[in-house]
Amino acid sequence: MAGNNTGLKLLVVLLVVVSLALGIGGYVLLKQEKERSAQLESELNDTRGKYRQAQAEIEQQNTKIAGLSSSLDNANIEIRKLNAKVSEEQQARQEAVSKLEALTADLKKQSNIAGELQKKLSESQSALQEADKRLKEMELQLKTAEAKKSELEQKVKSLEEKAANVELGKIVVSPEPAAKKKVEPPKEPAKKLEGKVLVVNKDYRFAVINLGSKDGVNVGAVFSVVHSGKNIGDIKVEKVHDTMSAAGFVTPELKDKILEGDSVIQK
Repeated sequence: MAGNNTGLKLLVVLLVVVSLALGIGGYVLLKQEKERSAQLESELNDTRGKYRQAQAEIEQQNTKIAGLSSSLDNANIEIRKLNAKVSEEQQARQEAVSKLEALTADLKKQSNIAGELQKKLSESQSALQEADKRLKEMELQLKTAEAKKSELEQKVKSLEEKAANVELGKIVVSPEPAAKKKVEPPKEPAKKLEGKVLVVNKDYRFAVINLGSKDGVNVGAVFSVVHSGKNIGDIKVEKVHDTMSAAGFVTPELKDKILEGDSVIQK
């Protein structure tokens, strides 16, 4: 009986010891858990603070991102506007280049026209100078022709005066017996008129010859012009005076061949 009580006591003591050990261990564990919980709470608070700070920073970044996005949109809008302006400027430049090319071509054309006009002006001035020269030569020739005409008129007048002063003797023809029939000699063929070229006017294409109405020349008579024994062309009488006639060139090439002193033979 006593032994049973001792064992029971030992069991109780053991249980108490175990309970105490468990209580102490639980207390220590509890304390450790509290400390750890407090530490975790502190870390959690720190984490929450950092989280809030991170959220604030994120919100700031989002704000910045929103601002940057807005700036980017504005920049895109400006870029589109600039692209549109660039396109307009390119189009305007292309139009300006086209206009410049057209103006250059027109200027070149005008320059060519101006060159042609200058050339024509130079040619006209040269032609005018040549015409002035020819006019002076013609005036000189006209003066020479007028002088020759005056000289010829004086000669004609002098010859006519001499001819008027000459008295022709009377020709008496003895009458033949009626029984006898007059035998006329055979007629010789009419001799062609021959003369000389007195004056040549190449500009007006006529010549004056020393044959006139007294020589039997009529308007329309045609004469061959002979130079150095060669027939060089024909002239046709247009005006007749007593001892001279004016005849135009029938053949155009005669202008460059006929000379004063050439012979003329009626055709």
